[in-house]
Amino acid sequence: MVNAGSLSNKQKLDIVTQRNTFFFRSDDFEEKWEARISSITNLLLFLQRELNTKKSLGDKKKVVVKLLLDKPDGLSALLALTSISEEFLLRLITFARTVQNKELNKLVKIESFSKFPLDKEVSKASLFRLVKADKGTAESIVNLLFEGYSVPILQESLPLFELKKLNFNKLEFTIESLLDSIVRHSKRGSCRAQGDNDPVGLIKAG
Repeated sequence: MVNAGSLSNKQKLDIVTQRNTFFFRSDDFEEKWEARISSITNLLLFLQRELNTKKSLGDKKKVVVKLLLDKPDGLSALLALTSISEEFLLRLITFARTVQNKELNKLVKIESFSKFPLDKEVSKASLFRLVKADKGTAESIVNLLFEGYSVPILQESLPLFELKKLNFNKLEFTIESLLDSIVRHSKRGSCRAQGDNDPVGLIKAG
């Protein structure tokens, strides 16, 4: 074992940066991701401008559906706006296809996902392709992301922390709704790791 007291400051710095994954960097990879992040940010600014020209909920939904159909990063932009992860979206779709609740089926147009076998979860790649290619599926996703909070079966089944993300107010781009998304995103891991809210711990205790 190396005695830390015998190391120079540079040697200590090298150990921290080389052995700690938080400090790992790949310049080529980061340049590509920075470009994509900028693209998604600009897409959200574009969406905000488009929504500001519409008054009714129906017209706003049409704008969002068009974004999903026309823009490669449309779905990624919506997920960023709502602080919903790709994994959580896939779980929501699996939930809807499994429970076969009448009201939820109607909201998400469950027939949009009929091409996928029920014994397998829809993959991320398949979902993203379908959203871009099929207007009905794009409408399903918009309904789920921004009206899911109103469906009783989701109110009963989802943690409040997640349920409150499924709200059309996110598309108003108000300071309050944006801050809510930021805080929920930053605290998601901490919320799930709390002793009285940790699924693994609760299952073991039960």
